[in-house]
Amino acid sequence: MKHWFNKRFPQYHLLSKSGKFLAWFTFLLGVNWLIWLILQYRSVLPVVDILVNLVFAVFCLIAAYNVFSYRAVGFKQMLLVFALTAVQLQIGQFFINLSGVLSVSIGFGGPGYYFGVNFIGIILFVLAAKNLQIMDKLQRQETFIQDSSEIAEKE
Repeated sequence: MKHWFNKRFPQYHLLSKSGKFLAWFTFLLGVNWLIWLILQYRSVLPVVDILVNLVFAVFCLIAAYNVFSYRAVGFKQMLLVFALTAVQLQIGQFFINLSGVLSVSIGFGGPGYYFGVNFIGIILFVLAAKNLQIMDKLQRQETFIQDSSEIAEKE
């Protein structure tokens, strides 16, 4: 299994420990939503709920795949994933809660409305943003080194 994984994602080792954690956590979040959908197959769910959960699960898996492949777009996708996990909202019959695997939240509301904030989602959002900054910085340094060596070769 490890050989297959290293062969499929050769740049995985370039990720920081927090980047690896975020990638696996996002993968787990996507799998969690797929399992939830499979377990709900006997209950009558509105089509909108099924579609939202399916889209969110697939988006989480795509984000994890892109981070495993050491692409900055994966961390950008994670920012959206963790922004959605950080918010819980209910207005009338409309309710959205994509907090997923871990949730430590606080909320307030009244009759007909509720708003909550998931602190784990906020922490993971900040962690993804920091990893994106680190990745951008490393890629800029790589580009600078390549440009410098090309200029030296021309001279």
